[in-house]
Amino acid sequence: MPVRGNVLLWLSLAAVAWLAASPAKAPARPADEAPSGPTKLLRFADISKDRVVFAYAGDLWISSREGGVTRRLTSHVGDELYPKFSPDGKWIAFTGEYDGNPDVYVISAEGGEPKRLTFHPSNDIVLGWTPDGKNILFRSDRFSAPPGRFTKLFLVSPQGGTAKPLPVPRGDLTTFSRDGTKIAYIETSQEFRTWKRYHGGWSLPIAIYDLQKNTYEELPKTAGMDMFPMWHGNAIYFISDRNGVMNLYSYDLGSKQTKELTNYKEFDIKWPSLGPDAIVSFALCRPRRDGSPWQHFHRPGRARQHPYTDHGTFEHSRTESGVVARWQVDCLSV
Repeated sequence: MPVRGNVLLWLSLAAVAWLAASPAKAPARPADEAPSGPTKLLRFADISKDRVVFAYAGDLWISSREGGVTRRLTSHVGDELYPKFSPDGKWIAFTGEYDGNPDVYVISAEGGEPKRLTFHPSNDIVLGWTPDGKNILFRSDRFSAPPGRFTKLFLVSPQGGTAKPLPVPRGDLTTFSRDGTKIAYIETSQEFRTWKRYHGGWSLPIAIYDLQKNTYEELPKTAGMDMFPMWHGNAIYFISDRNGVMNLYSYDLGSKQTKELTNYKEFDIKWPSLGPDAIVSFALCRPRRDGSPWQHFHRPGRARQHPYTDHGTFEHSRTESGVVARWQVDCLSV
């Protein structure tokens, strides 16, 4: 018993000493106080004629193209990612995990209750809309199985119904021509890979597929990775690391010429998305004096930065209250 008593006494003294040496817990930040400095890790932006939508902390946020207050559209515990404006800017399609599985949803750009459109256990990732706004384009691996999983392209109506596959054997990042009769696409994309300057067999060309004539034509390919085709007018925009860093390029379908539009030297452009007259994306540049990186969206031709300040107001039934801090953008017009 004396030995046991000594052991207990020693443990008690050790616990008291450890608690005394531990630093006091910092006071919690008030729920309605925005963190200082620009918000980091903004992702998957899309742009309409007057607004920008993006994902931050697994939720969707919307704001004016000119900057100002951001408004939170979603706040469910599951991730909401890959938002895409409808051609008229009134609706936003996105991939949500409300019920534990990535499915296609649509929500009003003004807020409201999201509507679930797909119910398959596979991963359904939103890519965009058809030019007439009648269908949402998404990719899904529902027709494949391990170990050789691949994705196919599907259309689903924003009113719901059965998803219809596009007539290509496999497809990933995709964009429609203005009249909706053709697509520019990549069969298999590597946008989530961490490697840099990959030149292997998964570096595939961007191709044009005629949905009416069932013809296939590849764009000129270099040793670099070409991704995120975006069809606007008579040109296809895309990003490529053919010169070492992911920059924005355009390919003119008439002259067959490729033009470099941005010239980042250190950090890649990420997840570009085409709107009616602009391309939005994020790029991490050299950190500033306070250590925080610049986050941008781009418009080919001229650069502008827009401050986006806090405030979350919530207008759908799954939401909770909260705020987001400032972010900054650059723009390129097409």
